[in-house]
Amino acid sequence: MSYREPLEETRLLESFANTIDVERGADLLESVEGMRAWLAAQGLPAHVTPHDLARARTLRQGLRARLLADGEQPDRRSMAAAHAVLDGLALRSDDPLAAIARAWLATTAGGEWPRLKRCPDRRCGWVFWDGSRDGTRTRCSRPPAASPGASPGPSGSAVLTVLRGRP
Repeated sequence: MSYREPLEETRLLESFANTIDVERGADLLESVEGMRAWLAAQGLPAHVTPHDLARARTLRQGLRARLLADGEQPDRRSMAAAHAVLDGLALRSDDPLAAIARAWLATTAGGEWPRLKRCPDRRCGWVFWDGSRDGTRTRCSRPPAASPGASPGPSGSAVLTVLRGRP
């Protein structure tokens, strides 16, 4: 049974971190179109430029570095680059990354970072919410990919559906 549900903003941050599926080789931020599809599915402004895509990828890398650090010092370069993106954002409602920045701030202010975790299995790397009573869950509940060498998982809109529905 779940201890508590995360803030809506924390769920958005979790979904953003999971726009890359390391195990299956799928990346929704591989193209402007992929980012537009993800943003639209989240109900966020979906007008995206190549510059926005580059900033989103940098921000996601910093987020995932922070989650992998698990309380230790995260990769400095990734975090510095992510903070540069955050610092450069004008929190306008039409900026596609503004909601991500607000989610980052809400997760920090809400004290939810300790329960937003990244699966330690390097082949997986899935980000998940630890809703356990004592906050000690260490692994995601994703089933592993079919087998090494199997074709990567679904792509395009199918990936979007899969990624949004994962715990």
